[in-house]
Amino acid sequence: MPGATADSTEADVQITRQHTALTSLMRILASETLELPAVFREITRTVAETLNIERASIWRVNDTGNAIVCHDLYESSQQRHSAGCELHAAQYPRYFQAMAECEVICADDAHADPRTCEFSQTYLDPLGINSMLDAPIQLRGGQVDGVLCLEHVGPQRSWTSLEQTFTLSIANLVSLLLTQRQRKQIEQESHTLLESLPQLVWILQPDRYCLHVNKQWVDFTGLSAAESLGFGWTQALHPDDLDNINEQAEQTVRDDGVFEMEYRVRRADGVYQWMLGRALPLRDASGETVRWLGTATNIDLMKQVEARLEQVTDRFEAAVTGTSDGLFDWWVGSSEIWFAPRFWELLGFTAQDELPAGTFDVWAERLHPDERELVLAALDQHIHNGEKFDLRYRLRTVAGDYRWFHVRAASQKNECGQVIRMSGSIQDVTDRKRLEDELRAAARIDKLTGLPNRALLMDRLQQAIERNKRSSESCYAVLFLDFDRFKMVNDSLGHEVGDLLLQEIALRLQTAVRSADTVGRPTQKGTAARLGGDEFVVLLDSLRTVTEVQTVTDRVLKALDAPYQIRHHRIVSTASIGIVTSAFGHERAEDVLRDADIAMYEAKSAGRNRTALFDASMLRRVQRKAELEVGLRLALETDQFHLEYQPIVSLETRRLRGFEALVRWQHPQEGLIPPGEFIPVAEDTGLMVVLGEWVFRRACQQLAVWWQTLGREAIPSLSVNLSRTQLAVPELAERLNSIAREEGVDPSAIHLEITETTITLDPDQAARIIKSLKAFGFKIDLDDFGTGYAAMANLHMFHVDVLKVDRSFVANLHRGREFTAMVNAIITLADNLNMTLIAEGVETDEQVAILQSLDCQFAQGYLFARPLPADHVVAFINKHKAQVAGC
Repeated sequence: MPGATADSTEADVQITRQHTALTSLMRILASETLELPAVFREITRTVAETLNIERASIWRVNDTGNAIVCHDLYESSQQRHSAGCELHAAQYPRYFQAMAECEVICADDAHADPRTCEFSQTYLDPLGINSMLDAPIQLRGGQVDGVLCLEHVGPQRSWTSLEQTFTLSIANLVSLLLTQRQRKQIEQESHTLLESLPQLVWILQPDRYCLHVNKQWVDFTGLSAAESLGFGWTQALHPDDLDNINEQAEQTVRDDGVFEMEYRVRRADGVYQWMLGRALPLRDASGETVRWLGTATNIDLMKQVEARLEQVTDRFEAAVTGTSDGLFDWWVGSSEIWFAPRFWELLGFTAQDELPAGTFDVWAERLHPDERELVLAALDQHIHNGEKFDLRYRLRTVAGDYRWFHVRAASQKNECGQVIRMSGSIQDVTDRKRLEDELRAAARIDKLTGLPNRALLMDRLQQAIERNKRSSESCYAVLFLDFDRFKMVNDSLGHEVGDLLLQEIALRLQTAVRSADTVGRPTQKGTAARLGGDEFVVLLDSLRTVTEVQTVTDRVLKALDAPYQIRHHRIVSTASIGIVTSAFGHERAEDVLRDADIAMYEAKSAGRNRTALFDASMLRRVQRKAELEVGLRLALETDQFHLEYQPIVSLETRRLRGFEALVRWQHPQEGLIPPGEFIPVAEDTGLMVVLGEWVFRRACQQLAVWWQTLGREAIPSLSVNLSRTQLAVPELAERLNSIAREEGVDPSAIHLEITETTITLDPDQAARIIKSLKAFGFKIDLDDFGTGYAAMANLHMFHVDVLKVDRSFVANLHRGREFTAMVNAIITLADNLNMTLIAEGVETDEQVAILQSLDCQFAQGYLFARPLPADHVVAFINKHKAQVAGC
């Protein structure tokens, strides 16, 4: 039959083409390198070309299961691939129902087939599709994942059984592909999960043959994955643990349970660490265990902590048993307190006694009545405000007496910061407290004299102040005594004699002051004290009026005025006394003592062996001195000083002999502060050494500038003052010479002025310093001559170049012959000793005339010029030259 032969031949051709297509697609599917979209494109194209259809596509169910999404559509006429179209189950329920039932939809007439007719208006008609052949894509287990859809455009097409079989085969290939890819993804994700776990992970067969270990196992044990497979993993286990592991594994299999036990695994460096091993059985469909999935968690640190905790617990129990302190632990809010047995022993309980209940009330009831309120308040402050709980208080013992205890406690707080627990120690300090009280009492008495010391004095003085505040009729006074020339006694006769003198002074004070006054030993009405060295203070307490103090003071002075016989030495040591009374209304004992000290220095400055009653002006002077001291230090740092220069002229020719450099302080707030106010402060505080060197260097710098601009003959010399503190500086002459040379000034042009009073303090020392200064070429001027009582017999030893007559003599020249005679005597003395004479403070022509008549050579003063700023000197020199030339 020719027709049958032709059909057979056509069928063979189709089978061959379909077989070739399937073979080609299987090779493509076997490749794991191609991405799914590329595989889908190859499948749709091959199917369309093999079956000679217009449209072939692969659709997959979306994540929510309510639609299918086109992953690839191939259109033969256009040779074009596209994707992304969606078909929703709500619009096409019959089609989706058939797909869910895994039906192969073979619709020769897609418009009539009940499963596909729903697509007519929205899908089939617009695209000219008349026949459809759809095969479901299923995953393992029968779950529908999508559909392979073949769509014929044109006249209706009857799908042959070969075409249906081919289509179903292609759908199965896609199902197989997706299943493999899904399994591979799951395996990759599982592998990633196992590798990312911090634990050591292993997979074993039931016979404990290892199939897999993760990277953490390899890193920890140092065994490679290959070395660990099979039974190699057991190399990392501690030999002593192997039998226990095997026994536990077998027991787990018998019990059909979960493996869990602690064992040791060797680290890469050979150290064994404790692990917590856990394993779950993986079973097949029949329930047989086919694999064990296990993990090992490192618990070595936890084991160390447990061992440490056990050790600490043992130590705590030993400490509780062996300590001499009583311990307690209280959960705040609970009435119960745990007391260690030692606590009850400290209170006198014995092992045979029945111990009281450990409660808050039992403890509180044993507090001393005088301290109960204080202790409970401190406890409340600790609990609510977090203040430190470190107290001493008394507790009643079994015998009924009270003993002192030192209690220290620490707190534990909850997450809200509230104290929930207190723990601490209780130490019996009764003996220590008794000793401290004795030492404290002894610490308030001066060991040498037996008089109260500063601490006791300040306490008694503050009490007197408080009494005076309450009643103005309760007056007091303080006498601050400092003994004149006591240092000389110590230096010349030794400290032992000095100590005996201080003891004798204390006895005289006791005798001189009436019993209501506090001297010697404490009485009910007062305190006197030795502050240290030769300083004593007498507190006159409970006076009716402050005028009574003078009577007592006179009596004290008289008692102390008599000479002392100490061993073989007759010693005279009078006292300077500063007095402060309650009339000033002091608030603090420290302020009373301060003002009495100020008054004492006023008495000492006034000539010693006398008294001075404090007044407000004394305090102002002291405060002013303190202000100046602070200001001086700042002034030196911030360049507030400058120099002015007063000319020295010849009375015969009126020519300029030189200038005297005078320091000035321009305060930023107070303006110009007089030298007479700040120089003494600088002397007393030692700042004069720094200031004096600054003056000397600045003067040399200025003189060098003038020499460069005017010539040396214009200013032949410059006078600079030296203070008494500067004379005490070691190697003074070398230092000044070095400065002068550095600044380019010849030392022979510098006159160093030293006051007559300064050299009389220590004539021998002054002579040595002057000699060293003159060795470098400096000239020496003796300033303020006539005021320092320098003996004429000693004047020659200083080798002075210039005598400067003090301004007080010049100012009185007009008053009569006696002043003229004194100045004339000084001029004659200077002439006989070959010294130049300069009169200071010349302010009138009358004074000039008298000085000229007495053959005085040089003078300086306001008559010639006030002290000039450095930038005015050149103009003064030029003007002065013109005046001299015009005479």
